Amino acid sequence: MSRLFWSSLLLFSLLSQHLDAKGSFGGGRGSSGARSSSSSFSSSSSRSSGSSFSSSSSSRPTSGTSSYRSGNTQYSSNFRQNVFHTTSTTTMFSYSPLTHTHVIISPVSPMIYGNYHYYWGGHYVHTPERPHMCEYQITDDDQELRNVTFSNGTKPTTLTFGCTSSESCCGMECCSNTSWVTIILIIVGIVLIIILCVWCNSKGYCRDETVIVTEVPVFATTTTTHTFTTNNGPPPPPGFQGFQQGPPPSAPVYSAPPPYNNFQQNSPYGGRPISSGQVHTSYKQ
Repeated sequence: MSRLFWSSLLLFSLLSQHLDAKGSFGGGRGSSGARSSSSSFSSSSSRSSGSSFSSSSSSRPTSGTSSYRSGNTQYSSNFRQNVFHTTSTTTMFSYSPLTHTHVIISPVSPMIYGNYHYYWGGHYVHTPERPHMCEYQITDDDQELRNVTFSNGTKPTTLTFGCTSSESCCGMECCSNTSWVTIILIIVGIVLIIILCVWCNSKGYCRDETVIVTEVPVFATTTTTHTFTTNNGPPPPPGFQGFQQGPPPSAPVYSAPPPYNNFQQNSPYGGRPISSGQVHTSYKQ
């Protein structure tokens, strides 16, 4: 059951992080506050000023609407800080002490903050890089944005910016677009994994396995070699008889024959005996 618990906890945490990034299914991004005051903010002055308030261009391919509360609060706060409380404020607005409002100098000039170009009202300019247009609705809760007016005294009701085709509108910025089909597939996958884990646990496949280790005794064998160094060799074992000089007891004993040259033979003709050493034999050639 521990495997089932940790697997379910991991899957639910991944799903919750995904939903937080979408801001409750597309509402806003919950952790994008890193893009704060370090982002640059400038105003483009390439277009002429004095343009009147007009409606948005009808050539935009897609559009979306973002509300004040659906976006990242930290990002919106940093945006207002850079719009109204920096040195670039004087290049975009002229302050009216009578009405205590900021008058837009050039409505067609975008405000560049981070990677976005923000346009007042209906002065959005379409770009191929960001074909999806988003409109941020300015409500009464936006006290600083509500104090912005055009030169004719009217107040803008929207801030318009663009997102890529794979992004959706999330407050004053863009967030990754995830459809309901993806979310449903994730939920179905989690349910199937839980059912599979329960089935495995009921069959006993997911139980903790017990490993039995049998100890085998090991016998150590030691071989000792002794070396003796002596002058006369090692002593003989008990009962050993040394070798004696002479033939073995069972060998026959032979006597030496008499010398051959001292043998005398009597002559068959009655002469004196001659010695064998006196007989000489010669051969004629």
